[in-house]
Amino acid sequence: MISGGLVAVAFAGVVMVAAAPVAEAQTIIVPCSTPALVSAISAANASGNATLRLSANCTYNITTPATAIDGLPVITRTTTIVGGPGTTIRRDPTVATVFRIFEVAAGARLNVAGISILNGDAGAASSGGGILTNTNSILALDRVTMSGNTASAGGAVAVVAGRATISRSAFTANSAINFAGGAIFLIGPSFLDLATSRVNANIAPGDGGGLNVQPGATANITRTTFSTNRSGGAGGGIAGLGRITLTRTLVERNQATVGGGIAGNSRTTLIKSIIRGNTPDNCAPLNTIPGCVN
Repeated sequence: MISGGLVAVAFAGVVMVAAAPVAEAQTIIVPCSTPALVSAISAANASGNATLRLSANCTYNITTPATAIDGLPVITRTTTIVGGPGTTIRRDPTVATVFRIFEVAAGARLNVAGISILNGDAGAASSGGGILTNTNSILALDRVTMSGNTASAGGAVAVVAGRATISRSAFTANSAINFAGGAIFLIGPSFLDLATSRVNANIAPGDGGGLNVQPGATANITRTTFSTNRSGGAGGGIAGLGRITLTRTLVERNQATVGGGIAGNSRTTLIKSIIRGNTPDNCAPLNTIPGCVN
């Protein structure tokens, strides 16, 4: 009997229930054309599971946003976007219109590999200049460069009650313009796994020049470098009221009013990590983070 997409099989007195097969991902080859990329994302949303293969050595230059605040159509299902070498998606630096590059809808998933995401601008009232994820969404970045992106919070990426896995990526010269998290901002019950990456030269007027982890959020950081980030508040490299674990990670030459390297709490854990040469100190509050010496 077949019911509800499940097949029941009786064998040697044992009933085995097998799930119906998951639809195989559709592959879409995207030529070096921004309208073609917009159409491909719309097709991926319609199919429910698609891989978009972008052109190498191509800049997908966005001059007109797909929505009021998003340069490309909102990701509503599961979409994988693969580029490289030399693949770039950017907001045209000559346009005055404010828009981020990607938004991931609640419950959707976006995987990006081998692409530079540049110059997104979510404006003074919205988060995630490069990428914004929403409740229960999943973001995975591998070999991604994010630079020149701007937002109220999370200049490059804002994770809102979702999950992000980032590896072998670079966050450089992104900025929060009136709040926190120059490169990455986590809020709500969010989770970040950041590995083998660089977070350099990002700026925030509030806490966390590189990364801001709000209460209820968790960041696990491994073999990553935070350097030359600046905060107008606390935590030049990293600031957090959530749970932060740094493993084999280097935090150096960052600057803030207090906690030049890290402004954390008793749930900040250092494992074989180095915090050094930050201004005006390495960690704050004083003696709160075990293993950090000012």
